[in-house]
Amino acid sequence: MEKYVYDLEVYPNYCLGYFLNLATNESVIFELSDEINQVSELCNFLEKGNTLIGYNNHRYDNRILKFIKLFGTGIKTADIYNLSATIIEGKTAPIFQNKYNSFKNREKNIEICGTSIDLSIFHVKKSLKELGVSLGHERLQELPFDPHKPLNASQIDIIKDYCRNDIEITKKLYESCKTKLEIREHLENRLEKERNYSGYRKKFVTLSDPQLAADSMALSYCYKEKIDYWSFTGIRKPDYQILEVKNLIFPDINFQSNPLEILLDFLKTKRLAFKEEIIERYTFEGVKPFQTLVLDNAYSFKETVTINKTPYTFGLGGLHSDRSNEIFKADAGTKIIDADVASYYPNISIQNNIKPDFLNDSWLEIYKIITAERIKAKEQGDKLTADALKIIINSLYGKYNEKYFYAYDPKTAYRITLNGQLYLLKLIESLELNGYEVISANTDGITYLDRGGK
Repeated sequence: MEKYVYDLEVYPNYCLGYFLNLATNESVIFELSDEINQVSELCNFLEKGNTLIGYNNHRYDNRILKFIKLFGTGIKTADIYNLSATIIEGKTAPIFQNKYNSFKNREKNIEICGTSIDLSIFHVKKSLKELGVSLGHERLQELPFDPHKPLNASQIDIIKDYCRNDIEITKKLYESCKTKLEIREHLENRLEKERNYSGYRKKFVTLSDPQLAADSMALSYCYKEKIDYWSFTGIRKPDYQILEVKNLIFPDINFQSNPLEILLDFLKTKRLAFKEEIIERYTFEGVKPFQTLVLDNAYSFKETVTINKTPYTFGLGGLHSDRSNEIFKADAGTKIIDADVASYYPNISIQNNIKPDFLNDSWLEIYKIITAERIKAKEQGDKLTADALKIIINSLYGKYNEKYFYAYDPKTAYRITLNGQLYLLKLIESLELNGYEVISANTDGITYLDRGGK
């Protein structure tokens, strides 16, 4: 099958689908307007099962293509425009509501190609134009015309040229992401028997790092436990509404200095309360509501503690220092040491057997095996395997606090992050008490001055 980089442009009276063949550099264009209707040709093109590569296309372009494929040749530019506005602005025109509801309930089961790759999964919160700058693309252009106003013939030609330029940026971005895509293909082959056992058909090249970690662990866990993958990976609701922070803190956490003792005593008085929230769950029968629990922000906290000259902000996420801008220079009597803990949060999880209560011990056993295999691959110079396993190790813990995750469990997430920060504060305190000056800290590392401490 062929690979195409593509982009869509949507206006009230005109829709453009622009596809560029990566092997031949040939363009394939489909248009819909009052004068031309190439919807049938577009649908035939989509049936070929090619690989489509875009930027933010899973959120936008793919949905437009699914809509076109669902309603076929009878579709109008006004329908596509209304869908585009709904996706971008989150508001649906009343005249379009029924058609949108019909589409929304069926879109998950509509296939538009063999494989769809969204390069934005590697560049969260960055626009294609921003990436064009970093890629050294010579021409950067914003959308030349208001997307809510009809186009005339000359403007349509300009839009085609604009779209082609965006595709050229996407093509460069694809070339820069090849290693990341190869890592995913390697991991997909590595888990072939697990995928076959579970009937898993998603392509790993379509997944972000956190989702890749989540799916890989689920496949391994379900294969080992001989359970159904699709039942296991459904949305779940935590079985608690209150968490006492004192019950989350490890018993070996203690301090010698007064500010840190005060912080620890304060933390042990805190509680985390969760409120009910309705989220959407996609099923084969359509979109259905699901009731879960999320942290009530009124119970979140962020505290500052100062050790020697450096203030540190402590919260539910990660520790970081708040020292004002200063310049430090190493000299004959002073070394600047920058130290990071490798896979800090994952190792806290492994060493302390932290996992959601409903999971069996094999969950952590798999995690430990992956960590050991990653270290071995790195030592042997097997970079592809080492980088693939690193994604699973370092991306999984963040999913525990995601409400759509099959192992959603804020208790597990906060046990890891809270104790991780407290261990880092213990290290900082120890360094300071032994004559070193810590000048910076973040989630998993510190920078300190060595002037010949104790």
